[in-house]
Amino acid sequence: MDAVTAALALRAAGPAPRILVQGATGAVGALAVQFALREGRMVVGTASRTDSSAIPIVDYRAEGWPAAVRAAAGGAVDAAIDHTGSVRAGEALAAEGVLVHTAWAGRPGHERADALRGAVDALRKRRERVVSVPAFVRFADVHYRRLLAGLLADAAEGRLRAPEPVQYPFDELWSAYRTAARREPGRKTVLRMPGAAE
Repeated sequence: MDAVTAALALRAAGPAPRILVQGATGAVGALAVQFALREGRMVVGTASRTDSSAIPIVDYRAEGWPAAVRAAAGGAVDAAIDHTGSVRAGEALAAEGVLVHTAWAGRPGHERADALRGAVDALRKRRERVVSVPAFVRFADVHYRRLLAGLLADAAEGRLRAPEPVQYPFDELWSAYRTAARREPGRKTVLRMPGAAE
């Protein structure tokens, strides 16, 4: 699902030569960075961790981070892929830049309604795009299966590096829960069911 989201977001960004990837060290962001670099694009990312990355990373917690993104990119970016729900991603964009939304931050208890409201608002704007994998699967099933098959082949042949999940056996359910609750960027927690192959 993360790779499909990243691939669709990059498509929605169009041929933009300079791209901002919000949450670049997260699961979706790291894959979007891989795809963009493979296409020869200049990428700047935002993250809380600024180490161990092949691209310039700006700390999104810094007050002036959009200006820092523009400085790292050598000017305003042509597209931004926002997987964080930040309202500030557009500040780093060129006047005709494209803002691709893959997520929205919602108020506690109102996340779904806020996400729907955010998607509808974005669809009304000429320079904004919305990526929804559930909608893609529902309305473009053949294209989804073709994209997924290509991504799985890329992973199997080493052209796509997916993050290694943290695995727990089923009897360590609470340890798995605590790890998942920490929500470390780019890490997935997997609970291995009894009898499942290691």
